Amino acid sequence: MNFYHSGEIGDILYSLKAIQRVGGHLYVNRDLLVNVDLKRQRWAWPNKPFDVNHFNFLSPLINKQSYIKSFQMQTPESIDYNLNDFRKTIFEYEDINFADLFVKSCNFNVDKNDGHKPWIYCDSNYKKRISVIRVKRRNNPNFPWKTIARTYHSEMLFLGTKQEHEDFTNFVKYDVEHFDNSNLLEISEVINGSSVFIGNCTSLTVCAEALKKNMIYESEATRSQYRYYLHEFNRFNRHNVDPDDNNVRLTMEKIEQFLNAG
Repeated sequence: MNFYHSGEIGDILYSLKAIQRVGGHLYVNRDLLVNVDLKRQRWAWPNKPFDVNHFNFLSPLINKQSYIKSFQMQTPESIDYNLNDFRKTIFEYEDINFADLFVKSCNFNVDKNDGHKPWIYCDSNYKKRISVIRVKRRNNPNFPWKTIARTYHSEMLFLGTKQEHEDFTNFVKYDVEHFDNSNLLEISEVINGSSVFIGNCTSLTVCAEALKKNMIYESEATRSQYRYYLHEFNRFNRHNVDPDDNNVRLTMEKIEQFLNAG
């Protein structure tokens, strides 16, 4: 079976749940983008063109999955499943997360009881108990990053780029160790080895969800906006903190709960 995707990294990671159903070859290229209503065009076009650097960053993790027969940066001669089709239905299903939108777009049955099951697999590499990421998009001003850093900075490992790490430490005013890495497999192994993942809307957060790690999620969306933002994840092992939520104590208790659970 040939699966085709135009990118981005996060969407590719979501799509693996569908590919896992039957296995096959995954092709990524940007020359066959899906056409949708122009009013919804922002959902149809990747923010950044998928390039060879993205491919090299992603390849070790993709090739680690037993259900992937090959991963190639090109357009296949024939396409059995065009994974871009999920964008045609993204506004039609309020109760389906992004990973299951890919499942549905491939005409596979969606199992709403499988939210606890991982669809990415890798080894565990323990570095710190808490793995974190924060990028400058979809941020929540009420998220208690400074309280978390004050309490746990010595147990935290930052997984983003050097610039993102610098921005984060300048923001929280505490030193947090940075994990120097070369690809997404190395990052995923560290996430898998930690007890809790804390982050906002990034591809690394998709990795944590696909691995089914305990998660504290910084959401920019209010509860009234769950339809477009927060339905993308199953919530079996995640605590969301949105702009309507000022309960810092509850967030800290949830972190401690996840840490005690190992």
